[in-house]
Amino acid sequence: NGRVVQIEIGYNCQNISTVPESIGNLDALTRLEFNYQPITSLPSSIGNLSNIDRIYVMNSNLTSVPESMGNLSNLTTLNLEGGALTSLPTSVYYLTNLEYLHIGQNQFTTIPESIWNLINLQYLYAWGNQLTSLPSTLCDLPEGCYLSLDSNNLCEEYHFDCIDDWGEWGTQDQSNCQ
Repeated sequence: NGRVVQIEIGYNCQNISTVPESIGNLDALTRLEFNYQPITSLPSSIGNLSNIDRIYVMNSNLTSVPESMGNLSNLTTLNLEGGALTSLPTSVYYLTNLEYLHIGQNQFTTIPESIWNLINLQYLYAWGNQLTSLPSTLCDLPEGCYLSLDSNNLCEEYHFDCIDDWGEWGTQDQSNCQ
């Protein structure tokens, strides 16, 4: 039908620093990739992509994600690895079809209590951030959800049993711990 269903822009492509608002008009889009691009934000129109199930914005300069991303009810994969994010909009933690969330190598200091709402999550990669605390609701994620939390600043009080059962605690910088 000649409709765009996939966009993949990687490191071999010209540097793209801005994603146009018109991307929200691509209603047949199922996959969006902007890797190794100096993008700092995504337009709010991204929330119009009702068919999208995979978004990758890896190794970017991403500092924010629009609240409208919570409209993406078909989203199963969200990979935002290697940016400058400190948080995600609350709406993202209510994407009940999300199975894979990669926020590693960003600047997160905490994960919100609402993480437990990701009822189909199978993988949470949050390694290489600045995490200093974790919500106990992390253990309310689906049993067996793989948790990767190494290379953060977590004290032992946040070393919940579910982390050992389902993932990796790894090495933590505990210089801020008492």
